[in-house]
Amino acid sequence: MSIFVTREEIEAIDPMLWGILPPQIRERLPRGLTASPLNTTVLRRAFTMLKPFLERLFVRLGYEEGEPWPQWKLLAAFYLIQEEVGPATLFKVGRQIYATMPWPASVRSVTDAMIGLGPAFSAAHHDAPVALIGGWRVLESKPGRMVIESSTLYPCHLEEGTITGVCDGFSAERPRPTLLMARRPKRDGGKVTCFEVIYQPRADRDRDTPSPHGAHVE
Repeated sequence: MSIFVTREEIEAIDPMLWGILPPQIRERLPRGLTASPLNTTVLRRAFTMLKPFLERLFVRLGYEEGEPWPQWKLLAAFYLIQEEVGPATLFKVGRQIYATMPWPASVRSVTDAMIGLGPAFSAAHHDAPVALIGGWRVLESKPGRMVIESSTLYPCHLEEGTITGVCDGFSAERPRPTLLMARRPKRDGGKVTCFEVIYQPRADRDRDTPSPHGAHVE
């Protein structure tokens, strides 16, 4: 049996889903991997005004309350949200992820947080192999500027929201995230998406302490 989900399995959820998924993503959906049920909490917090839609989506995907997500179905959920509700809503979902991120006490700056995205993503996906699910990594880091790359299978708009939410949480450093177009992002058919974060570095004694409730999300 293939380690990837077949077109027939994808279309069994929705005949239109194969066409909705980007070509570089739909043939790489991993079979047998799971993601944390915390993702359900993230979605519900972001969809307080669209709860009936979300609950119908969970039923449509065959999600069992409290159980780990089959990884490919969670990915399908985000692409269906993008298609049916719009990328702006997906951005909001991504921004909300910061509010549920279990930051350790050692994370006291936007630099710490960006470096921590990779381990946090891995933990939320039960340490699945990077070769199958991708991940986050820092490409460049110097005082005042970082470049972060995402090779995950998730939509760009979701990840743009995630980066923005992290920056919200360390507003004292005035971080400004930007999607870099020099490398073709996933929304344009690429396999990775890169972000630049410009910020004002602070001394250790002046660093932020993330709120236990996460960043404020508009």
